[in-house]
Amino acid sequence: SKTIKKVEKDANAHIHNEIILNGVTTHGLKNIDVRIPKNQLTVVTGISGSGKSSLVYDTLFAESNARFTESLSTYNRSFLQENSEAKIASFSGLGPAIGINRKGGATSKRSTVGTLSGTFEAFRLLYSRIAQHEGEVFTAQHFSFNHHLGACPVCEGLGFQLKCDPEELIVSPEKSIFDGAISTNKIIGYYADLNGQFMATLKEVAKQKGWNIERPWKDLDPEVQQVILYGTGENIYDVTWEYTTKTRTGTQALKVKWLGFCNYIDNEYQRTLHNKNTKAIAELLHEVACPTCHGSRLKPALLNIKFLDKHIHELSQLDISACLELLEDVNNNGDEVIAALSKVVLPGIIKSLKTMRDLGLGYLNLDRAVRTLSGGERQRVTLAGQLSTHLFGVTYVLDEPTIGLDIGQVKVLSAALKSIVANGNTVVVVEHDPTFIRMADYLIEMGPGAGNEGGEVIYQGQVEEVDKMKTSVTYKLLNEQDEKLEKTQNKQGTAFNVKGADANNLKDIDVVFYTHQITAITGVSGSGKSTLMKEVLYRSWQKKRPVGCVSINGLDQFEAVLLIDQEALAETRLSSPVTYTGIIEQLKTLFSKTVQAQEIGLKRADFSYQSKNGKCATCNGHGKIKTSMDFMSDIWLKCDACKGMRYNDTILACMLNGRSIGDVLAMTVNEGITFFQTGIIVDNLKVLQGVGVGHLLL
Repeated sequence: SKTIKKVEKDANAHIHNEIILNGVTTHGLKNIDVRIPKNQLTVVTGISGSGKSSLVYDTLFAESNARFTESLSTYNRSFLQENSEAKIASFSGLGPAIGINRKGGATSKRSTVGTLSGTFEAFRLLYSRIAQHEGEVFTAQHFSFNHHLGACPVCEGLGFQLKCDPEELIVSPEKSIFDGAISTNKIIGYYADLNGQFMATLKEVAKQKGWNIERPWKDLDPEVQQVILYGTGENIYDVTWEYTTKTRTGTQALKVKWLGFCNYIDNEYQRTLHNKNTKAIAELLHEVACPTCHGSRLKPALLNIKFLDKHIHELSQLDISACLELLEDVNNNGDEVIAALSKVVLPGIIKSLKTMRDLGLGYLNLDRAVRTLSGGERQRVTLAGQLSTHLFGVTYVLDEPTIGLDIGQVKVLSAALKSIVANGNTVVVVEHDPTFIRMADYLIEMGPGAGNEGGEVIYQGQVEEVDKMKTSVTYKLLNEQDEKLEKTQNKQGTAFNVKGADANNLKDIDVVFYTHQITAITGVSGSGKSTLMKEVLYRSWQKKRPVGCVSINGLDQFEAVLLIDQEALAETRLSSPVTYTGIIEQLKTLFSKTVQAQEIGLKRADFSYQSKNGKCATCNGHGKIKTSMDFMSDIWLKCDACKGMRYNDTILACMLNGRSIGDVLAMTVNEGITFFQTGIIVDNLKVLQGVGVGHLLL
């Protein structure tokens, strides 16, 4: 009996020390069994498409969340719009999980580096205690710009207001306002209608002031431009409006004010503020510092409370390095109460600031909006916040946190994650960086290929023992020198350049690029790479004028400028790789020429799974049917009518080499190349194969 008890004890210890996932088939994983040691730092690696995210995010993280939500009431579960797509035979050892990735969903305009890292929360506590010491009845909530007690009533705690941007309104200053200077946006189009009452009013204003406003915008005096944009206040004008509609013409006498185009747009925005579709008017707006709180987000009375001669907004405006330096030099010989508060509150703040500084974020201001951060910056700020929470028994999941870090910062990151482990947590990281992998405790390698050729566990065990697997990609990564790649130098074409770029953290820089070449913009995370490319180059192309810089030259030589980034391609369930790439159009042409299609008179358009004549009537072309679960979020199940193929029987009866268009969409890119063999479809599929997504289903 003693032997039996010892075996049971050992078995229980084994279960509690590991997360065990058996028979995992999520997203094509090949019935794999995985063991992840608790209270260790585990790296999951492998080539792109090998199944890393399917294992870590779509199985481990998703199933951990699903287990957690089962502990909630059905009422609370009804608010959680998360469904686990994990397919798993059995598991043990799962606990609550926190996912920290580079995307992280949409970010609130209210979220700052200070709030995300937890630093601002400690500031609020500090300032509220100082206020109470000074006889003010201010709680920590009063110092929150996300609470009605503290938020500036004018901007509601945002620190800015959205106002009409004159540069979005006047898009062609070389033209007159009657001949194309004004944006074609449909919202301003109503007010700038040449036959409308507003233009009639503006003409009367110009007539009374003796102005010629038919000149190019850039040639108008600043006073004239100001009146056109911002009006003449309370002055009332007698206007004879000669109107023209589709059915009649006539005149109408008006007694009206001229408010100016910008004010009309601002008033329109206030009227449509709570409408769902504000995209059109949003294109005409920009953020302007709130005139009441001047960007502090808080009620003015709260700024009278000082610590180290700074109110809470002034402290938040410091960058992380400067704030850390200030707080580390606090002189505790002054007011005893403030000194006592400092001893209690500051150590936690200092620890969090040090972590962010060591992770290479010392240049970030604490009041910097999270939505302006790069993915890597955001992930590390979130990580610093988690280090200050002191949670226990949690599984942390991260997605390539080393991107943009130098070797020293990678080592700091590894140490930070190991301190989370030391607090009694488990950390699982999807990663490729060899320095980071060497510092991990445990390794899982997925592979051997991508898609159908991947989904298997190549190795799992101690990092040091991977050298036993000579075929392992990770073994080669850790032990082989970088290959010397042959390079062909392309000759410089014509130049295009940016001058005085100052968007976000760019410091009035001049940059020259050349056509007919590949240009790499590199630098550590947060150094301004994405700002230069997206916020200056691309935005300037979009707006056809310099944005985030003094001038930009040479973009007019391009027929198109395409931005390819890591944002989600589409949010509709009807989008697929063939619709996004346009390959569906070639498939529609091919299948419309089949014998069956010709016999029953099917058109090319009918072979779209979004068309009335083509889609499955049961699932409306989704291939799946949404089922409401009432107290849980909706789930999508394969359509029984079309068996997930999206099309109706008439369309699926049309065959090309024995396959329907539904059969073709169920192929991978690689299978499609084999099936079609030659032609424009194969040429396009080979592009997808060439960029490493041959494993994706069409």
